[in-house]
Amino acid sequence: MTEVADDFKAPVPLDENDHQITVVKCRIRRSRIQSVGETQILNLKEAVALLAPSRTRKARANVMKLRAGQYVGVKSDDLSNFVIVNPTTDGDIRWLVNDHPDFPSKVRDIYYVDGVKIRRNTIDLTESGD
Repeated sequence: MTEVADDFKAPVPLDENDHQITVVKCRIRRSRIQSVGETQILNLKEAVALLAPSRTRKARANVMKLRAGQYVGVKSDDLSNFVIVNPTTDGDIRWLVNDHPDFPSKVRDIYYVDGVKIRRNTIDLTESGD
């Protein structure tokens, strides 16, 4: 039987607070997305409640895959969500409105993803003498 080193520490299980998403409430005005709200830091449970109210598998996956610089929105008709990866940093979505003129009227809420922090469950083995 092998012995476990006294200084071995098992990784701490992850919980919903280990995945944090920082968002800013926005609005669409004249084919631009503009920030209008305060920055909110959400844990995973709060983010799913706010950004995936339909609770479908795809909606939850959209929240899990969010990256800084993207926009995430909720449609007013079926509460499904969508993600916009904007080619510019100024919130200009003329390209989207030109293809879908009714897009702004279908959006209930939209948020800018300011940051995503995911704590990884890892063990550092470099300090081991073996």
